[in-house]
Amino acid sequence: MSLKIKMSVILDEVFVQVFAGFCMNKLPATAGYRLSQCVKAINAANHEGLIARDKVIKAYGTPDEKNESLFTFTPENQEKANAEIKEIAEIEVDMPIEEKVKISVSKLEDSKVNVSPFEFETLQTLVEFVE
Repeated sequence: MSLKIKMSVILDEVFVQVFAGFCMNKLPATAGYRLSQCVKAINAANHEGLIARDKVIKAYGTPDEKNESLFTFTPENQEKANAEIKEIAEIEVDMPIEEKVKISVSKLEDSKVNVSPFEFETLQTLVEFVE
């Protein structure tokens, strides 16, 4: 059984930035390998989720005349778009791992990897930090 992550997390720009930044560090080999598998799955799901969200916005919104990347919605269409976007956010995406990746905090310290409290909290979706 694989670990599942909601699309709302995968579409969260803060999560994506923190996760990508963390994965740029030299990590213990096993953890680094397992997280690299997740990078591929997250990138693919993020791309699919953004396309699905954009389709909903274009289906229910009206593009602004001056800036086509901005949309306005009637109250009825706003409600429909919100409902469909909420459905997208609730989709569970299978990760190619069965459980969270365990990483020893002491090994991170030995590798001189610095992680802020905010990053620890954000990364707990995929990583279990152990002492």
